[in-house]
Amino acid sequence: MAHQPAAFGLLFVWLPFALGTRNRWGYLLLANIVGIITAHTFFRVVSFMHGPRHWYEMTPLLTLLAARGAQRLVQVTSLTIDADLKRCRGGRGLPTSFLTAPLAVGLVAALVAMSAQGWMMGQRAL
Repeated sequence: MAHQPAAFGLLFVWLPFALGTRNRWGYLLLANIVGIITAHTFFRVVSFMHGPRHWYEMTPLLTLLAARGAQRLVQVTSLTIDADLKRCRGGRGLPTSFLTAPLAVGLVAALVAMSAQGWMMGQRAL
């Protein structure tokens, strides 16, 4: 079975910025992530012995940004499809958020399932 790239799930973190958000809380979360990375980069002690604690500190921030990315993906996709349908049907369009939201949830669920399968079933390559 082919494995997904390790950083594919992190693309959701960048989606709010790539799709044009004006939410200042997203920028605050991103600034905190960059601050954590910067602080640990200039930390005096070699931190290999401490393991993934740097990731643990960023996990809540990354989770919030990834959730916002999935939400923004649904919004932009729905607006784009609605605009295309209105243009093709002469102004009569149906809202498509009922279709795009389950697709985004399915994508996130598939990523979670693949991750759980890799970690719990011991099929993760180190």
